[in-house]
Amino acid sequence: MALPKLYCTSCNYQFVPKTEKVPNRCPYCDRLGTVEKVMQMQDLLDDVGRETIEKEERNR
Repeated sequence: MALPKLYCTSCNYQFVPKTEKVPNRCPYCDRLGTVEKVMQMQDLLDDVGRETIEKEERNR
């Protein structure tokens, strides 16, 4: 499995981590709690599909 691409919400630095663990700090600006996963198009499509299925199940 490919490692996720991450970015810093503070300095916008993008990187791929060396391990599967998401770091607590940005490796570039060293700010704590600013690292998030870059949203890929497939991630968005999966979210919409999941929400649609949940909505249909609730309406039954």
